[in-house]
Order: sequence, then structure tokens, then C-alpha cells
Amino acid sequence: MGKTYRLALILIFTSCLVACSALDVQPVTKPMVPSPLPTYKVGDKFVSKVAIVKDEQEVVAVNDKTVTIKSSAFGTLTQYRDFSTPDQVLSGLFPLKVGNRVSGTGSFSYNSTGTYERTCVVEDQVRATVPAGSFETYQVVCEMEYSYPSGTSSELDLIWYSPEINHWVAILRHGRMFVLLSYDKN
Repeated sequence: MGKTYRLALILIFTSCLVACSALDVQPVTKPMVPSPLPTYKVGDKFVSKVAIVKDEQEVVAVNDKTVTIKSSAFGTLTQYRDFSTPDQVLSGLFPLKVGNRVSGTGSFSYNSTGTYERTCVVEDQVRATVPAGSFETYQVVCEMEYSYPSGTSSELDLIWYSPEINHWVAILRHGRMFVLLSYDKN
């Protein structure tokens, strides 16, 4: 996907999100320092909302590479601390700073099987205001190209990640907007 096309999509999505959700995005007042990998502790809690579904998440296990989260809406999820990659560690996105880019490929098995190509770019630094508060964030854009036995599809994720709480405050994923309602870091 070309940079102009990607930027147009970001502007369209951001405009829709600002008008249609509990997310307000403004420029940061001063540049942010690069952000290291997220750190989590057992017992950290995050409550978010997607559409009408409230999701309560609690960190139940942590190691040097992964975090396991028990979600009231999605069950128990184990993911890499580097949220840009679902099934392998891709180096280069962290420490987060504008311009960092990481790409990789992988395979999946969820309702179907196939492969994907994923590219994530730290596009900007913005102040994101959600119900949980106002946070300086890195805006990360991830483009995915999926190949299934029956064809292909594309997807774009927008992630607003706050170094202050070591977690995202908003995500546009699978065409749905997730916003952080509250959090409790141990």
C-alpha cells in the first residue's frame, strides 16, 4: 500500500473516529522520548469498550517476551509484549519513535488457515483523550495482507499507545473501535 493511500486512510479513519467515538486526537505540545517495550505486572487491569461490549482485562502472567491477559469478552489471550506482531517477535518497532517500521510474515489458523504479511509504522505522536483520561501517545499504523485458500483480504489497524501506562488507550481493529475506560496498574 502506498504512503499517500495509507495516509488518506488514516485521515478518513481518524476523522470518522473523532466524530463517531469517545476518542479525541490533538497534536502533542512537545516531542516524546522513545518508549521501551511495555511492562506489565500480574494484577494490572484495563477496562475497555468496543461498540456496546465492555471488556475487563487482567494480567495473569508475564515473562520477558509475553503477557497473558484474562479478558471478560475474549477469554485468555497470550501475546507478545511487542503488540505489533501476533505470533513472532519482530525487532525494530521498539523503542517506539516516529518513523520506526517493522515488517514480517506469519501463518494463522482461526476460522480458516493462511498466511499474512504485516507492516507496522510509528506514524505520529498525538494526545489522545478517551474516557480513561488524556494521554500522550504514539500512533501506530499496522497494515495486514491475508492470504486464505479462498482468496486474499487487507486490513488496517490504528493503535494509540501510551508510554505513561504502558498500554494502548484506543485501537481501531477489524473495523471496530476499542477505547480505554479505566485502568489500574500495580
